[in-house]
This record gives sequence, structure tokens and C-alpha cells, in this order.
Amino acid sequence: GTLPMEPCCYARGHGHCPWDGQSALKIHPTIKVPVCPGCYQFYFKDAFTYTDGDDGGCGSYDHCRCCADGGSELICCDHCPQLFCKPCIKNLAGATYLEEEVDDKEEWTCFCCDPAPIAHLKPS
Repeated sequence: GTLPMEPCCYARGHGHCPWDGQSALKIHPTIKVPVCPGCYQFYFKDAFTYTDGDDGGCGSYDHCRCCADGGSELICCDHCPQLFCKPCIKNLAGATYLEEEVDDKEEWTCFCCDPAPIAHLKPS
């Protein structure tokens, strides 16, 4: 399914997006999609922390790279240390993508490594 192209804050996965639907949107610093000023501010509120992997394995960041929230529904990229939460993956790429490309697969490539699934959301 295609996503609606009306203006929208794509960093609302944390569940407390303050956007009024009217004020001007900013551009996400990493994935370059529209985000509201409140979610943009939340993204920079705290530094992103990093946890080393167990037994010398690859580590990962502790928060969603889109909405900056922690939580239990974080999906780790298999190619870099970024994490994205399931609500943000769904908001960015749709429910079908989340089911077929994340839940049903052994490996996942995040939107930092492969921005193609969200390229249509970026302002031209």
C-alpha cells in the first residue's frame, strides 16, 4: 500500500507527538523526512547512548533513530548499529512493509543503510 502524502510528522512513533497538524515541519537530521518541531526537539533532548554487544558482538544504539524513544519494540539493523521502533517503521514504510520486510525476515536493513523504502517521503 502507498502512504498518504498529506503533511505528517514521521517521528511520532514514541506516542507523544505534539504536532497540531498546522505548524511548519522540520526535516529529520538523519533520515531527512518531515518531523514536527516538538519531535525534532525531543530527538535532540538527550544524547544517543550506545551499548556494546554481548561476547564482543556488534553493539547498537539504545533508541529509535527516527523518534529517539527507547522501548521493547526496537528492531536492530543487521548492517549498522541503528535501531528503529516498530511504530516508526510502520509510519515510515507502511504496515505491509513492517510485516513482510521486518517481522517475516531473519535480517533487516534500516533506512539509514537503505533509504529506498522511504525515499518518497523526503521533500524534493
